[in-house]
Amino acid sequence: MTRDAFSRLLLLLAVGILIMAGCTPNIEQLEQKQDVEGLVGALDDEEPGLRLGAARALGRIGGPRAVEPLIAALQSQDEGVREAVAGALGAIGDPRAAEPLLAAMECGRVGGASVGLLVEVYRDDPGVLLPLLKRESTVNVYRGLIELGYPGTEAALIQALAAFGTKPMAEVYLNCGNSELEAAASQWAQDHGFYTMAAGVGGGGVQWGSK
Repeated sequence: MTRDAFSRLLLLLAVGILIMAGCTPNIEQLEQKQDVEGLVGALDDEEPGLRLGAARALGRIGGPRAVEPLIAALQSQDEGVREAVAGALGAIGDPRAAEPLLAAMECGRVGGASVGLLVEVYRDDPGVLLPLLKRESTVNVYRGLIELGYPGTEAALIQALAAFGTKPMAEVYLNCGNSELEAAASQWAQDHGFYTMAAGVGGGGVQWGSK
């Protein structure tokens, strides 16, 4: 290869690198500029890390324009991107996202990052949320269901404790003000060797029917 041909090749490579750099979205800059359109466009980028960053940025910025593109991004093949999208939709809190999020949780595509939104949307129909208690990834909906405090949901909550219980979860039950859940938590503690766990310790202030 001649010196001129080699120089032209280097020039072409340099131009290609510059073009690629110019086409790669800078998520931090887009967020600083509150450029929702730019971030929405980045949700379609080939790089999962950029899609994840764009979803998180949209969740922090909020606004109705981001909701539909984020809902579409729940179909991403990348688990991390889906979780970031679910978290962003939960942070934005738009009711349009409730049904798609519920469907994604029920089929195990996302975890419980946005259960707070679902609790608010379905507060008058909490039975819709009970299937989420059957998955470890979404069982944290128990906190919202306790705060809603609908009679008849206790059995499903107790089954969730039996299946996926942890000490913090049992402490919430023990201190929530519902006698059935308190009894279940006491039994769970005995069965798992937590003999010193007592009412009034832990629970994070979650109270039956407080919402």
